Amino acid sequence: MSKNVRNWALVAVLILGIGYWLFRVITKPLPGEAVADAGREHVTDIAGITYTSNPPTSGPHFPVWAKPGVYDRLISDGYFIHSMEHGYVIIWYDCTKPVSGSGYLISSVYAHDEPAEESTDSGQLLRHMKILPQGDMSWFTPETQPETEVSLSPEFDSESCKSLSGELSEFAKSAERVIVNFEAK
Repeated sequence: MSKNVRNWALVAVLILGIGYWLFRVITKPLPGEAVADAGREHVTDIAGITYTSNPPTSGPHFPVWAKPGVYDRLISDGYFIHSMEHGYVIIWYDCTKPVSGSGYLISSVYAHDEPAEESTDSGQLLRHMKILPQGDMSWFTPETQPETEVSLSPEFDSESCKSLSGELSEFAKSAERVIVNFEAK
């Protein structure tokens, strides 16, 4: 009798485990599907915070936001979440992985700007947004970077995607047509 009970208990545990896994797979947000709003609280440390999406689209974040542009270093989600709160669109990507469906090396991003007068080591004109902070605006720039750089979350599971506050969309195959115009080398 006890062997029969143990077998039924094992079957019940397996059914519950498979059911839980199936529930998680079915309820995972699809690309472009709204995700839960995790709030807008300003904090000074985001270590240990679990967000409702990956990459995060809302939740506790730093009181400083990232200036528009393209960054050649990894920046904490806490800055980008604040940027999205102000209406920015963030394009997240893992530069260690090739963008699928494209053999292009994305070399320049034009964000409604003309080349600046500064030049780079290669002699090419630098392209960047010409936006300056006004009044009590709070953001960081390459000249005023945060003290610590962080890497992408190990759970980052998309080659590239765009984030809007409350939405998450993958767009690896059509990045040139979404939000920003990319110029191939």
